[in-house]
Amino acid sequence: MKLFIYFTSLSLITLLIYSCGTSTSSRYEKKEEEVEKKKPVKKVEISEDFDITPYRTKIEIKEKEKTIQQDLIPWYGYEDDSLKEAENESLEIIPDSTEVSTASGFRVEVISTDDLEEANSIRSEIYFKTNQKAVYIIFDPPFYRVQVGDFLNREEANQLLFKLNQMGYTNARVIQETVNVYQ
Repeated sequence: MKLFIYFTSLSLITLLIYSCGTSTSSRYEKKEEEVEKKKPVKKVEISEDFDITPYRTKIEIKEKEKTIQQDLIPWYGYEDDSLKEAENESLEIIPDSTEVSTASGFRVEVISTDDLEEANSIRSEIYFKTNQKAVYIIFDPPFYRVQVGDFLNREEANQLLFKLNQMGYTNARVIQETVNVYQ
């Protein structure tokens, strides 16, 4: 009797194991076959017969006479004659002239910082990138203020402000200050 129960339980366990297990290969093969049936493959040949040669245009760039003064003017894309005249008026080199007196006028303040090295580097950048030779560092404790120009009217200061904005100094602003008058 014990032997009968032993063989019966053994056969039930094997039957249970084999009936619950399925083959994974048959399961995935069916899905791959279904995918192949759903997506038919169409082969399309692409021929490149387009010729771009007639659509090419020849670009001619006229060379302009370059002078040192024109390279220093940062008016990008503006060809107004009144602006050129204003530029030529502001190309005066201040060290060659002598200071006569001081007056109430305008300057463009580029930056106000507490770092003297930063103020000196910005001063030298502006000195070499613009035609303005009057670039000042004014110490107003605890800040160093970099100011450019000696203008008696606001329009000239606004023109310089516009140039400095084009050059990337977007925080620059026109301020009223006591300026030097040169002869």
